Amino acid sequence: MAVVFQATGAATALSSTIIFDSKRIQFSHLRSLSERKTICCAVRSDGRLYSGSSPRGRKAEPLIANAVAVWLALEIAHTCFQTALEKGHELLLYEALREGLEEEMERDATVCVIGEDVGHYGGSYKVTRGLADKYGDLRVLDTPIAENSFTGMAIGAAMTGLRPIVEGMNMGFLLLAFNQISNNCGMLHYTSGGQFTIPVVIRGPGGVGRQLGAEHSQRLESYFQSIPGIQLVACSTPYNAKGLMKAAIRSENPVILFEHVLLYNLKERIPDEEYVCNLEEAEMVRPGEHVTILTYSRMRYHVMQAAKTLVNKGYDPEVIDIRSLKPFDLYTIGNSVKKTHRVLIVEECMRTGGIGASLTAAINENFNDYLDAPIVCLSSQDVPTPYAGTLEEWTVVQPPQIVAAVEQLCRGGWDLVKRSNTERKTICCAVRSDRRLYSVSSPRGQKAEPLIANAVALRIQSIYKPYVFRHELLLYEALREGLEEEMERDATVCVIGEDVGHYGGSYKVTRGLADKYGDLRVLDTPIAENSFTGMAIGAAMTGLRPIVEGMNLGFLLLAFNQISNNCGMLHYTSGGQFKIPVVIRGPGGVGRQLGAEHSQRLESYFQSIPGIQMVACSTPYNAKGLMKAAIQSENPVILFEHVLLYNLKERIPDEEYVCNLEEAEMVRPGEHVTILTYSRMRYHVMQAAKTLVNKGYDPEVIDIRSLKPFDLYTIGKSVKKTHRVLIVEECMRTGGIGASLTAAISENFNDYLDAEIVCLSSQDVGLELV
Repeated sequence: MAVVFQATGAATALSSTIIFDSKRIQFSHLRSLSERKTICCAVRSDGRLYSGSSPRGRKAEPLIANAVAVWLALEIAHTCFQTALEKGHELLLYEALREGLEEEMERDATVCVIGEDVGHYGGSYKVTRGLADKYGDLRVLDTPIAENSFTGMAIGAAMTGLRPIVEGMNMGFLLLAFNQISNNCGMLHYTSGGQFTIPVVIRGPGGVGRQLGAEHSQRLESYFQSIPGIQLVACSTPYNAKGLMKAAIRSENPVILFEHVLLYNLKERIPDEEYVCNLEEAEMVRPGEHVTILTYSRMRYHVMQAAKTLVNKGYDPEVIDIRSLKPFDLYTIGNSVKKTHRVLIVEECMRTGGIGASLTAAINENFNDYLDAPIVCLSSQDVPTPYAGTLEEWTVVQPPQIVAAVEQLCRGGWDLVKRSNTERKTICCAVRSDRRLYSVSSPRGQKAEPLIANAVALRIQSIYKPYVFRHELLLYEALREGLEEEMERDATVCVIGEDVGHYGGSYKVTRGLADKYGDLRVLDTPIAENSFTGMAIGAAMTGLRPIVEGMNLGFLLLAFNQISNNCGMLHYTSGGQFKIPVVIRGPGGVGRQLGAEHSQRLESYFQSIPGIQMVACSTPYNAKGLMKAAIQSENPVILFEHVLLYNLKERIPDEEYVCNLEEAEMVRPGEHVTILTYSRMRYHVMQAAKTLVNKGYDPEVIDIRSLKPFDLYTIGKSVKKTHRVLIVEECMRTGGIGASLTAAISENFNDYLDAEIVCLSSQDVGLELV
């Protein structure tokens, strides 16, 4: 048995391990604001004291100097804390949330609660029970069923000096308020130049319940993590539920507090004394030596159940509840990685674009040199949560999977298992500018040799098609040509959106189509994104193939609930009875001084939605080809068009062609480094490539085009050849496409990398904390 005492913390008893967490007992003199100098020691069963900060590859040596003094200090702290716990009181998690909320309402008259049934009914899970009787109906305000409205009301109240807490009856319902949360709650402090602070707390039940169905069992962390200016935390015990609630209310930043629907009745003894948890600090749940397991919320208990089995098998896992989902506590995580050199992430969130992907990218960027094995991430399946209990259990990570993953990591067998499932035996070739053909499947460290035999004929036949590139088009004209060809070919294709008719759309993509096909097939709508997106989904269910144009893709955040809960889920939740062949498209990306709301990079918001494909065009050629492919697809597709590329000109074929929605494009073959990019950044990369060539480097540039799913075949071939990866994107750094791509490459091709993956992303502007 090992007992850990951490000098910054307070303790939580869990099985045979006692841990001091951050706010119950403080030693503020041990660390400055800029750098934590935490003394972290472990007492082994033989009574010796070990340091947890030894260099990599060397076992911690017994501490000698001052060890007795440190031990006595920690013994005193431990005794004090045990006494405090004995005097504490037992609460269920929802009661701890209410106690923290009530204490803050008592302390600060500006704290108020807004939501459906939060008043005399006491909230959907009784977190606000009794508060309306005590503080009145103005401070505990019942609202109609209108999430977008009352969330906006809370943001306005925060601008006037109040501290509102918004309760969602279910966090999934707050997708109706996604535009308010992203464009107003997250941005206003930044876009007002600091004139307004938005101290709003958004909270409510979420996560996979027990047969609550797809819309009530969502994992929404992935949707919100890319919003600049917002902090995310997830509670997992009554102790940290109360402490995080109090900290969130006192914060000057907007905070989203995730509460798991299955943890509300969890009971724990908490101190009588007031305490506040740190919003940016992880919790050491169980110290260990062999592998770092990072988790949060309900998965903490799955991990601890697996940890018991692992200990019986001779493994010593270190378990950390990250708690802060944005930003990550890289100090605590880093110290653990430097000690164990292996990382397993366990989450209930989606696999694509989830918290695990962002965490993988962050660890890879900051601690890659300390890793002895690829980071492994166990996530939920990328499907809407099924209603059937057995299927629901299958979609979520279970303890036996955690045990198996740790065993593979510690035995070093993970890479072999994963690679055998993903590596393809196909002949992989690349045509260089000198027209020679090179194999990219040669052994690592050996340069690819020219292929002889029939390889040249094989490759040329597959790549160079007998197209005659005769007419030149701007990118928006290429989009229109592809759309027009599909409307001519298929009478079920129609266009829906604001000003798409006789005005021709905000960037003239639909110009002339209303005159040719009539107002019913090219339908002008009011300014009502949520409504006309829902209308398009309904039309698709009846057999039509609608194309939804957003005047700006940022405006379609008003329809986020329709896109996520209906467009993405309906084929699955209807058991395949309905197909939703909808194309959602429009201008986006960072323009030239268009302001924050018109310059958003929305790929990160949509990538976690199950059932939806995402592609980004970058040239007139692939704009037309992807438009046609998206319209012909049986799946809903989001087509991202960059606002600064509409006037890009290129010669395209007269013959009909269709691009593959799941295929990347080799832009420039090379040997030294793989550069992955898409959309506008393709041109920044190619400009840089010219400079690099002049300096003697030979970069390989790939336009990934398919943002979901990734073309891991093309990407993998390149990684096996160059052994270095640079990702360049305009998307947000946190939760962006780059983070998901980093996680995918790390999982599938880690053995082929000679350096850590580098990702150049846009700044998380708006994240400057007050």
